[in-house]
Amino acid sequence: MGYVYKNGFTEVNTGNSFDYSPELNFAFDMEVSSFGGGGGNSAFYGMGSSAEFAFLDQAGDVLGVVRYGNASTTYQASVSATRDDRSFNSLAANVLQHHIISMSELTSQLLIPFDQVDQIALQFSAYASGYSAGMGGEVWFDNVAVSAVPVPPAMWLFGSGLIGMVGMARRKSSNS
Repeated sequence: MGYVYKNGFTEVNTGNSFDYSPELNFAFDMEVSSFGGGGGNSAFYGMGSSAEFAFLDQAGDVLGVVRYGNASTTYQASVSATRDDRSFNSLAANVLQHHIISMSELTSQLLIPFDQVDQIALQFSAYASGYSAGMGGEVWFDNVAVSAVPVPPAMWLFGSGLIGMVGMARRKSSNS
């Protein structure tokens, strides 16, 4: 389980890359909530999180991105755009949500040359955009799995390692 708590501004990212396969499936849980922000700023500042799927060619260049974003603020929606090579899916805040996303669902959102896709870079991000004391929140990522059905044991180990990295980043940011 990955967890980020912050009172003030921070961003934590973790992820991994996978060889592209039309049979891949992704599963994860995500929740975000925020607190504080007097003076009406809590509608703009607060917590956000996203699971981002970047489609890379053999040179590592990004051909397109699909993002599932969850924010307790309007900030994330204000910086997000949907184009032929970028897709943004807004998720509800303050609710633990379980997602199972197939490769066909991801690819249906983009108009890019999929015959050139070599890898998928999956990145989980959590951020607090509160600039004053008393503003912040919590982000949770849990039950991460990447598989070509059924889920092989190696993917469960990857999910555990990914979650451990988020936990280590949390401890590192809280010691700063």
